[in-house]
Amino acid sequence: MRKGQYAAGQWPRAKRNAKRFMALPIDQHTWESELRDLDRALEKVFSARG
Repeated sequence: MRKGQYAAGQWPRAKRNAKRFMALPIDQHTWESELRDLDRALEKVFSARG
């Protein structure tokens, strides 16, 4: 994450959020499977809506 990606006002908040996020005890594998589950759930929702 580089400062250039954020407007000046957003940067401190983004940095704070990133810190909190990195503090979560989630390893890469768990994270990927969580994302896959979320993906599947979204697909179900959208296909159900037609």
